[in-house]
Amino acid sequence: MTVYKMLTPKLRREITEGIDQLLDEVKTCEKNALTQMQFESLSALKTLIGQLPDGYPMPFKEGHS
Repeated sequence: MTVYKMLTPKLRREITEGIDQLLDEVKTCEKNALTQMQFESLSALKTLIGQLPDGYPMPFKEGHS
C-alpha cells in the first residue's frame, strides 16, 4: 500500500542523505557505462528532490517510510 508524506525540510534532508550514500557507494565501483548511468540517475534524482516545493506529497510504500 502506498502512503503519502508531506515533503518537509527534514524529510528532504533524509532523502538527500540517502541518495548521497548511494552515490558514495557507486563511486567505489569501477567506472563503466553501467556505473556512470547509475551515478547520473542518482544525481538527477537528487536535483529533482531539491527542486520540489515544501509540502509536495511524497509516495512511500507502507513500512518503508
